[in-house]
Amino acid sequence: DPCKGRWSYNSCASKKCTEKDVVDDAKRAIGKKRMEWAANYVTTIINVKNPREDNINTGAMSISLGYKNYLPPTNSFDVANTDLIILGYLRKHENDYVAGYAGCMAAGSDSRCIVGYFNYCPRIFDVTTSNSPDVIEKERRTAVHEILHVLGAVKLSNFINGGYLSQSDTTWKAHDNVKLGKKVIHVRTPKVLEVWRAQTGCKEDEDHGPTIEDLPLGVGSHWEARQTGSIVMSYGTLSSEVYLSDLTLAFLEDTG
Repeated sequence: DPCKGRWSYNSCASKKCTEKDVVDDAKRAIGKKRMEWAANYVTTIINVKNPREDNINTGAMSISLGYKNYLPPTNSFDVANTDLIILGYLRKHENDYVAGYAGCMAAGSDSRCIVGYFNYCPRIFDVTTSNSPDVIEKERRTAVHEILHVLGAVKLSNFINGGYLSQSDTTWKAHDNVKLGKKVIHVRTPKVLEVWRAQTGCKEDEDHGPTIEDLPLGVGSHWEARQTGSIVMSYGTLSSEVYLSDLTLAFLEDTG
């Protein structure tokens, strides 16, 4: 049953697969092609300030039981001259509307992720339309989005100086939005504020910075869609052509 992983606590252990959820060679080829494209793309735009000198050795790492479901069958590998390894999978999600998901399994001493996983949900692949430009764009977008999540975008819990970053005027702050009738979270790291103000024209004394999404499915890890529209790290990607914003790159730079 492709719904079930090697561990009983897999999120889909009690879910039944339909034909759309079955992984065959054709879907596996599409997934691999999209993942490789996204990996190459992200590699061209991201530079690491302090490249790793030590091998990435999962056998010597402390990886929680929940993440071991995403290790290869050998359960360990040892790789040199590499800053980040992302393991790719095709597995069903308990929510049939989810296209993909990702996470970090292990981080280095500087809290930067060094081993992550990315899962495409196989039901999104339609072999008959896989060469259509809009389908290619959508599937590439999902892969880039999830890889950037592994890198830490745009998660307040993934700051490079270790764990959750406490509130301050140079990190983030909660603000009561009277018009919306709720509290919203503004990112206020230096480069993010610089880019945001250049893009919006807001002056320093009248702006709190861009806000983080508060929808339950993606709370705390995406830009607010009503502000940022179709940028790749927001939920507004269906509103227009998707692009990678300087805002997201600024977030990655500020957080290391």
